[in-house]
Amino acid sequence: ISGRYTFGLSEVAPSFHSFIENITTIRTTAFMVQLNKQQLLAENDTLSFTVSQPLKAVSGDITAYLPTSQNVETGDLVYEKVISSLAPHHRETNLEFSYKITVPQSGFKLQMNMLYQDNPGNRKGNAAAFLLQSSLPF
Repeated sequence: ISGRYTFGLSEVAPSFHSFIENITTIRTTAFMVQLNKQQLLAENDTLSFTVSQPLKAVSGDITAYLPTSQNVETGDLVYEKVISSLAPHHRETNLEFSYKITVPQSGFKLQMNMLYQDNPGNRKGNAAAFLLQSSLPF
């Protein structure tokens, strides 16, 4: 079993003359847990199962002045102060199975991966993604 957890804090200073007024501290996280079983079907094979969530902002707000309309008399843009959260409402979760085998005498290698993504891009409503991949290097 192996794993990784990543935590980050970012401080951002808006540039002068920017439409961005303020950005609060941005907190980011990611994790991965992997289970491996070697010598499952053969001497030189490995079956792996991985659960992960890619790096994403989990908190932080941005305050910006965005154009909302235009004054028809002067042509000037009218701006409105908008505060928005950088945290997604849903989290992408990836589930992956992989199997690889090497035949020592020939150097023959085979790897197969199957990946399922729930809420890709941290957006609910995005269709779940499914990927099946195999490789045969020689």
